Amino acid sequence: MDGIIQDYACIVCEVDDEITGYAYAHRFAERAGYNWTAELSVYTDSKAKGLGVGRKLYEKTLEHCRLQGIYSVYGLVAENKSAIEKLHEKLDFRLAVVFRNVGFKEGRWLSCSYYEKDLAIYNREPNPFMLISDIATDDIDLILSK
Repeated sequence: MDGIIQDYACIVCEVDDEITGYAYAHRFAERAGYNWTAELSVYTDSKAKGLGVGRKLYEKTLEHCRLQGIYSVYGLVAENKSAIEKLHEKLDFRLAVVFRNVGFKEGRWLSCSYYEKDLAIYNREPNPFMLISDIATDDIDLILSK
């Protein structure tokens, strides 16, 4: 995860010195034309399910992406993950595409869905993508303190 942490936001939630969840953004595609697009991932411990930890982590990651100049974000959801689908819908993501039988896990083929969200208006040439390390510490602290 070194490249992810260097280039994009990675946020960890701890409760009583125990990690209960984390979220991060990473490059959606390798070519330079996709610099303004990111894929998001969020994971929560089973003890944190239903407490809003995932939503809070995702919201803060979205705010970091906006600061970095990202225009579009995507979340990949494996089938039968209704809580994650609902999280995306609550955060105004929309279903973009479903890939049938794209992964194999626990002895069966799985389908996955991509959810998408626009973070900016596409009416001008974008500013250069900013690495998370180039964002002012005060701006990052402000997001994390909310």
